[in-house]
Amino acid sequence: MENDKTKPTSDIKDKSVRRYKVLKRPSTDTDNPVVKVLESIVSGLEGSLGKRTYLCGNPDCGTLIIFNTKEPRPIVCHRCGSEIDWEGEYITTIRICPKCNKEYDTTANYCPFHTPAVSLIEKELEKHGSSFL
Repeated sequence: MENDKTKPTSDIKDKSVRRYKVLKRPSTDTDNPVVKVLESIVSGLEGSLGKRTYLCGNPDCGTLIIFNTKEPRPIVCHRCGSEIDWEGEYITTIRICPKCNKEYDTTANYCPFHTPAVSLIEKELEKHGSSFL
């Protein structure tokens, strides 16, 4: 099977490295309407300035991850070193047929238009059209 295309090493994910989804910064639990209004104003100002605030998804860490949208998104937590999984926030995953380049969602495993069956290749794409980009 010399014709099999293998993924370049830069696209292969190291399964031994733990990846954690980031958590959106939770709002303060309070019944005080003044605190809620102030938090809403601060959050709106941060968003308009391009500042994004998340929490590390590692249950042993939980540190704040703060970055500006004009800068590169961090790929590891600066405190614990865990890889940050941005899927759902800024990245979406699809599967592609290596023969016809038809795109499928992540539930598909094979392209239905080829025989013998052709396994789909997983690919991560940047989300566009979001107010966060």
